[in-house]
Amino acid sequence: MKKNFFAPIQTIEVGEYKVTYIPDGGAYIDSAVMYPASDPEGWKRHEELTDKEERVVVTLGGFLIEGNGHKVVMDLGFGPTIIKFPGFGPFIGGMLPANLAEVGVFAEDVTDVFYTHLHVDHVGWTTMPGEGGRELTFPNARYWCSEEEWNFWKDTDAPLGPDPETVVKPLTGVIRFARDGQEIAPGLTAWKAPGHTPGLTILRLQTGGQTIWFTADIFHCTVQFSERSWYAVFDIDKDAGEVTRKKFLPEFVKENTILADGHFSGSTFGILKEADGKYLWLPCKGEG
Repeated sequence: MKKNFFAPIQTIEVGEYKVTYIPDGGAYIDSAVMYPASDPEGWKRHEELTDKEERVVVTLGGFLIEGNGHKVVMDLGFGPTIIKFPGFGPFIGGMLPANLAEVGVFAEDVTDVFYTHLHVDHVGWTTMPGEGGRELTFPNARYWCSEEEWNFWKDTDAPLGPDPETVVKPLTGVIRFARDGQEIAPGLTAWKAPGHTPGLTILRLQTGGQTIWFTADIFHCTVQFSERSWYAVFDIDKDAGEVTRKKFLPEFVKENTILADGHFSGSTFGILKEADGKYLWLPCKGEG
């Protein structure tokens, strides 16, 4: 039965923190295009993960991490636009600011913006039109990404990368570079996870005896837990991506660990169980 849908606003409370998924929109991508190593027989095992047109449903958005005097927004969605990339179906954005306001957070409240990487669907709300041109959307925030990621994209105008005028130029001289293991807020640390992009960096929150891993684009769909050779078409270095997944999977299945992935449909929060080399994804509903 086809039952896939974009993930809604969801909130979980862990230790001293409240974590909320903030949707911006979503995308519909042909399953064979999204995962070049996949095959029709394989998808028959995962029919619940595609829509009636055999497209993978991918949510676009970011996470709000609140606690200890910090309001961190991890990734900024696709932005106020709808684009149809050839062969991929529509990418739809535009909801992130309204959804932030829905949970009582406004632009001036945000203390930090953390980019896991600089693909176009993660930087869409970096700036907005202002009286003097483009202005940073979150005026009081510190802006973070890895130095490797910034250096890879800063001098390009690749379609999947950050726009030079609305993202790169406004962030130049402002962006801070997160080191491997660096603390962004108390208990919230950055960890390098290259492959999808050269400087992909994920976050780990440890609080109250629990751990949340924000896995970013290590995964795009829960199908990759069971079909681990199915790399995403957007992965710049698929071999490095596979190494990264193998590195972190033992961390992701530890006790008292929750995964948070902003591209999953249905639920962005869940628990990953492992037995005899097989992985089972158990979604967490959270509060909507």
